[in-house]
Amino acid sequence: MAGSLADVLSSRGVLPLKDDVLARMTTSERAWDFVLQSDLDSIVKRTGPDNGGHFATKLVQIMDVISIGTPDAREDVKASPARTLSLSVSDGRNIYTAIEYKSMPALAVSTLPGTKLLLKAPLVQRGLIFVTPDTAEVLPSYVPSLAERNASLRLQPSGTGRRLDLGGIASIPNEENEDDVDDNLLIETLQRIESNAGGQ
Repeated sequence: MAGSLADVLSSRGVLPLKDDVLARMTTSERAWDFVLQSDLDSIVKRTGPDNGGHFATKLVQIMDVISIGTPDAREDVKASPARTLSLSVSDGRNIYTAIEYKSMPALAVSTLPGTKLLLKAPLVQRGLIFVTPDTAEVLPSYVPSLAERNASLRLQPSGTGRRLDLGGIASIPNEENEDDVDDNLLIETLQRIESNAGGQ
């Protein structure tokens, strides 16, 4: 049974779980619900296959969200073409930076840490994951321990507690989406990130 549960979770983009965690699971739906309500960093095995950074289907959790298009990185701006969010996300082993490439109404600066995103073949370029409503699904999930631990960051005055990791993954060509990139928009977004990171 554990083998089939592991296969089901793997097909949903979850990295291999710790043996003691997997042993407590009884059905695939309960296992999926448990994963959605858990801190991936505490339930995922630290070693083993992780798809080598490929994102055909990958479950990640949001660790932090900032707005890179506003003077105050913690300012919550409604979804619009002018808004750009930067997200620190984790698959339980690695931390990546994702950029809101097209407006995602389900995301906001106030999105709680631990909220899960199911990545579906997003564009990955220059070490950044570019998410859109078509390539990232926000899943109903809540991890109380992460929300509480990170609440103090949200209460800090402007200009503190900001972090932006521009590295983390290698550029992975995605032939299917490679031509969809507007190079000018990509360059403009990267320049905005760099200028915002310089002010930290």
